[in-house]
Amino acid sequence: MLKRISIYAFSFIQLTACSNQEIISQQDSSRKNKRVESSFNQEEPIVKKVAMVNFEFNSSKVHTHEMANIEQTLSTLNNMEGDAKILIKGHTDILGSNEYNYKLGLERAKEVKKMLVDKGISSKDVYIMSFGENKPLIDARDWDERYVNRRATTEVIVDSNSLKSVSMN
Repeated sequence: MLKRISIYAFSFIQLTACSNQEIISQQDSSRKNKRVESSFNQEEPIVKKVAMVNFEFNSSKVHTHEMANIEQTLSTLNNMEGDAKILIKGHTDILGSNEYNYKLGLERAKEVKKMLVDKGISSKDVYIMSFGENKPLIDARDWDERYVNRRATTEVIVDSNSLKSVSMN
């Protein structure tokens, strides 16, 4: 009999504890929901693809005729307030090994970053990455078509409140 009373008492304590936890959980939940709602009211970051710089075969040198694309990135940044981050993605065509193309894509991204930093952009705001041959714009079969895939793309990442007058097309 004493054993049965102990089991009932233990069960009652557990039930009481559960219902107290549920009350606390409901209170915490309403606070959490308010925080979640406020974070959903904030606008998502905007990624603007700004420019594409093309490269000659097996090269990471930016030619003078591509400088207008670098200037386009700078112009976009000058039309923004607040913090903006720049992501530069290096790409190659399909010729060469995966490892070599990854390194070449990275060198292309580094070269564009260097040019932006030389023009006054903070190095800590510029990030680089390489896709090598893995993300071609077109399925290039001949030499002239492959030129399109040998590129570095520049993207500016901002929150929607940082825009002054930039068209996001």
